[in-house]
Amino acid sequence: MGCGITSGRQWDLGDIGIPVQVRGVTIQPNGLLTIRPGTVLWFDASRSLFVDREASLIAVGTPERPIVFTATDPTAYWEGIRAILSATVTMNHCEIGYAGRENRYSSVSLLGGWEGGDELPTVNIQNCEIHHSFGSGVEFSFNNYPVTTPPVLRYNRFHDNAQEAVKAIGTPPIDARYNYWGHTSGPSHQRQNPSGQGDRVGDNVLFYPWLREPVTGEVAGEMLIRTGGPTLISPGETVDYAVQYLNMMDQTISGSILVLQLPHAATFLEGTGGAIYWPERHQVFWKLGDLAPNAEGFLTARVRFDWGLPADYTDGTYTIFAAHNYRSDLLNLSEYESYQPTRTQPPQITRLSETELATLRAGNTTLNQMYQQALADGFQYVDAARFTEQDGRVMTHVVLRLPNRRFARVLSVSQDGQVTEMTIGSGQFIVRDTSGGMQVNLTAGEYTFSGGWLAGLTQAAPQAGDCSAERCFANCMFNKHTLLEVAKKAGSVVTTWWIPGVGWVWTAYEVYDTVSDLRRCRTECATAEGRADHCCTPGQVLWRQGTLSGQCAQYRCDAAGNAWKAAPDLIEKCSFGQRCIPGLGAQGGCKDCRDLLSSIRVLTVARRPEAGVCTAADDRCTGLRVRQAKDPNDITGPTGDLLPGQVVTYTIRYENEGEGRAYGVYVVNPCRMSLREHAHLCTWNRSVRCSES
Repeated sequence: MGCGITSGRQWDLGDIGIPVQVRGVTIQPNGLLTIRPGTVLWFDASRSLFVDREASLIAVGTPERPIVFTATDPTAYWEGIRAILSATVTMNHCEIGYAGRENRYSSVSLLGGWEGGDELPTVNIQNCEIHHSFGSGVEFSFNNYPVTTPPVLRYNRFHDNAQEAVKAIGTPPIDARYNYWGHTSGPSHQRQNPSGQGDRVGDNVLFYPWLREPVTGEVAGEMLIRTGGPTLISPGETVDYAVQYLNMMDQTISGSILVLQLPHAATFLEGTGGAIYWPERHQVFWKLGDLAPNAEGFLTARVRFDWGLPADYTDGTYTIFAAHNYRSDLLNLSEYESYQPTRTQPPQITRLSETELATLRAGNTTLNQMYQQALADGFQYVDAARFTEQDGRVMTHVVLRLPNRRFARVLSVSQDGQVTEMTIGSGQFIVRDTSGGMQVNLTAGEYTFSGGWLAGLTQAAPQAGDCSAERCFANCMFNKHTLLEVAKKAGSVVTTWWIPGVGWVWTAYEVYDTVSDLRRCRTECATAEGRADHCCTPGQVLWRQGTLSGQCAQYRCDAAGNAWKAAPDLIEKCSFGQRCIPGLGAQGGCKDCRDLLSSIRVLTVARRPEAGVCTAADDRCTGLRVRQAKDPNDITGPTGDLLPGQVVTYTIRYENEGEGRAYGVYVVNPCRMSLREHAHLCTWNRSVRCSES
């Protein structure tokens, strides 16, 4: 086995029953490798496990089931574990043997402090056996750069290493106390312990007091959170983000919540460990509850990136961990604890024939009027379907579209016959029913209400703090239709309803949630408790993501009406190394990835990105950019006149000459009107549809 880890991976190989032979592993920037107890990795000669900058190796075994890194042939040494710059290495109850090939490598090499001297590995090695190295056991080389997070090296067992068990070059004194050095007399050092019969130690290493016999123990640390994700993506690509958490503290963390802010152009598909997607905030979060000391977990979130991303697109993630007794100021914990997703399973979709639709229209005057008006507005019928939700609710949707495909209109009918109209596309989103409506301008970030929806907002509040059902409803629709969520629905119209073979209209079933949201808002605002949940407090500030990557829009609560203002007070462009985090007040806005560094030293993995993405020192972000695909293509065919009945062949050639895989490739070739009307298309091995434009 040999591989490069570009995202998050977990290896649980302790019970497979066969040796795992490794031909080299590289954990690339942003990468995360977690290894489970009992795993044994056999490395070929001259191979290594390399942890690049911003990457993480988490190997936590148990006393009964340690994690083993050793050589396939004990006489042919492997190169060992090497971590550079801002990498993270966390190891507990491990065995590292027969590494350090050719007297030039150590079993564990931790190197940093060059390229400006701003990056050093974060190291925590405890209860490990490090033995039979052809070089040193553990080597630190920091180029004389000051250490802000001292390495943790405790309760380890060093023996039979050819050179120093611990070697320090260009570092402040390395604290290596409370380790066992292979003999009760301690390590051998020419000046400080000349009678020591254990492994040698280098200068600049603190080793007294030492352990006279192997003993396990634990040094309490911080809450460790590491996020792994890609640095390069392709439009349409599906990738996994992984988060490893480990409570290295000596106390239980109560009521913990872990939040992963997704990249702007990513659509959430699924997650593990009880992942919950909050669409209005474009976040995946986990309710982890109480975490006892040494509690740990590995979580993943699968996303698909949008089609049509520009070549200069850059973005990333932001990870937040908070609990009732740990950085509770970072999140409104009660919001996350009480949040319940509105849908846990896709709906059952049954397509309707035009005859069935005609029957439905005949029995619903409002639907028929809206349908006829859509035709008069230039829309053309596309399809109709009935959605049956998991809770038994049934909605029927009718889709129409302009010939130029810039706008679509959806007419939705509930079980009780209520009709809602949604028009979406080209920077606009409009939803209305017979009582009023709401329009969202995606460019300006403005919300405009009309009819009865507007009248409820303009009525004077009887008293301070009062919230009418009408104000509640407007606020509820405002909160459930963030700019980013609306923009993604518009993108579904442009993409899914344009590309043959992607799944056609009904694949993007999330587009139709707007109608469910409207019904839900009506129901919730009919009660005093629901109105209290949706109306805002005068002076409150709400931050939400804009339609473009890096945008952060700020809205204020209107003191007169207890409702959010229709237009943002400002749309801020987050600076380099920042992410827009949705939320109220200080919990939202453009957040620097290095915020609270002293309290959360290791909250996520970052990388040294291109301009516009997190900087290398950023501690809670991951960054990415688009992988470039290049597709030269041409079409060849007959020239001149064609005879009636003549069979001709057109050939389209394509080739990806870019640096990465191109996902979901499709070919569109406009057909001349004469071909559409009089020609029959025959193909081999591919399906063909004649384009209408």
